[in-house]
Amino acid sequence: MKIGVLFFGVLKDVVGRSGETIDLPDLARVRDVLSYYAREAPRFEAMAPALAIAVNQEYAGAERELREGDEVGLLPPVSGGSAEGGEVRMNHGTKFGTKCGTKSGSCASVLMRRLWLRG
Repeated sequence: MKIGVLFFGVLKDVVGRSGETIDLPDLARVRDVLSYYAREAPRFEAMAPALAIAVNQEYAGAERELREGDEVGLLPPVSGGSAEGGEVRMNHGTKFGTKCGTKSGSCASVLMRRLWLRG
């Protein structure tokens, strides 16, 4: 099945592109996408445990099952900045935003939506 993959931030440099479509077997999971790129780019493998992952613009874990045509977004860990008047803190190894004053969801989801719209 064909899966779209988008890379944000430094991941664009790590894998050498901003996105692509890959072929995976039926019943593949997000972890299979991560394994695919870990084989391609050794630096990616080191970053994989701390990535924020979205499937079709909604946060997902590595065990999320994928379907034909799904779009997987991979966002590296970041820190600092602001989102809608709230402070965003996302630190390497920390589970997504730890402090945020937004009304539209977690800091990480706000950041992911903004990056997704920018491409």
